[in-house]
Amino acid sequence: TTGSGSVGIPVSVARLQTAGFVIDLRFVGNVSQTVRNAAAQAATRWEQTISAPLIPYHVIVGAGECGKGVPAVDTIETNVMIIIQTDSIDGRAKTVGLGGPCVLRDNSPQLTAMGTLTIDTADVAGLAQQGILVAVITHEMGHILGIGTLWEGIPSYASLASGIGGADPEFTGAAARAAS
Repeated sequence: TTGSGSVGIPVSVARLQTAGFVIDLRFVGNVSQTVRNAAAQAATRWEQTISAPLIPYHVIVGAGECGKGVPAVDTIETNVMIIIQTDSIDGRAKTVGLGGPCVLRDNSPQLTAMGTLTIDTADVAGLAQQGILVAVITHEMGHILGIGTLWEGIPSYASLASGIGGADPEFTGAAARAAS
């Protein structure tokens, strides 16, 4: 308002999640309660480790574009969506799980919007019995979030690692290493 006149300006306000970083778990197929519980524990670990909320991103992928058995997705994702399934990978005690990003946000630093995680059905019972199923899923979720998978090819990630392409690449992020 100025003097005898006033102007109305429309304002749109978006509310960011106050919870910070959130992982949205989506299970595909016949995923046991054991795997579901372990995935929830692993997601909580990452949610407690990463603090910043993400900017909403429109995820659009066709069925199978992110791997065998992964359904089509067309949604605005305000978190990181992880599609989890159990499937036969290569039999018992070989490759126990696979995880990686599928859709990256366009804005820098190109964080993952959606990733996939598959646990080998032949290994679920053994991993659970050994008490390491949560650790394996936490590890694979790390790949989805970009650890080791996005270090090469995206400059903002490559600057946080040394030895990329060698036998023993190492994360060099000072704050994260200090917190571990």
